Amino acid sequence: MDLTMTGRRLRELLADHDDTVVAAAAEVLALHHEPLGDTLGLLLASDDAATRAMALRAVANEPDPGASRGR
Repeated sequence: MDLTMTGRRLRELLADHDDTVVAAAAEVLALHHEPLGDTLGLLLASDDAATRAMALRAVANEPDPGASRGR
């Protein structure tokens, strides 16, 4: 499986109904410095402290970090 296919699959998982799956996929994408887009705002609002911390680290990967405010 090449990286492109893996990246596409991880992006698909960002829309999963299971918050744990979404957070795991987002963490892998963030580790590869990939933007999370609309998912970032949802992760920042998570009840889980570890998910919020990961989302805060991922903000640096966003082309427009301010776009996730207020979501």
